[in-house]
Amino acid sequence: MAEQCIERFGGSETSVSVFQIEEELLDVGRQDLIICVNVFDHIEDIRSTLKTFRDLLDINGRLVLSIPHPLKNHGRWVKHQNETGRWIYDHYQLDDYLQEGVVFRDRENKRGDSIITKVRSHHRTMSTYYNDIVDAGFLVRHMYEPVPPANSSESFDAYYQQASRIPYFWVLDCIVN
Repeated sequence: MAEQCIERFGGSETSVSVFQIEEELLDVGRQDLIICVNVFDHIEDIRSTLKTFRDLLDINGRLVLSIPHPLKNHGRWVKHQNETGRWIYDHYQLDDYLQEGVVFRDRENKRGDSIITKVRSHHRTMSTYYNDIVDAGFLVRHMYEPVPPANSSESFDAYYQQASRIPYFWVLDCIVN
């Protein structure tokens, strides 16, 4: 991932550091860019983490957050297996979206079989995420709900069936305000 960051965001003078979010981040010095990929929903105190990110970024610093889409936390796919054993995702059932707190979700492999159960994360609504980001001193420049490329349907059938119908991720591109 570090190499992809350099290609996308930097040049020959770019250096990329990878840190565990639990580490003492204030010792790393000022940064131009912080990218947080699919871990933000596992952090209990995002306000404190956002403040730390804000303190680490230079005056024109950029924060990119990729978060599993909040719609996924209190919903589930109604699905069935066809005669060949392929999972068919009929529809998505959503309930209690506004109820924030700890949730437990299962993770599927690319075929749709549950392979990890009861992964703990924190459900927050989109407005809670947005307001916490703004309150920490960031301006949200863009928000994205990426759609998978059509050619991914062959390699990642279950993922494609889901992510082409409801947002799978929510990406926020923020700058220091």
